[in-house]
Amino acid sequence: MNKIKHPVIRYHGGKYRLAPWVISHFPDHRCYVEPFG
Repeated sequence: MNKIKHPVIRYHGGKYRLAPWVISHFPDHRCYVEPFG
């Protein structure tokens, strides 16, 4: 998986700090699709 990039503009409610924790709970995969994004 690619390294997580910092957002250009920080905004209230951003989940950047939680991203590594969330990703660690994903199963191994090649393609991730977020249907509600």
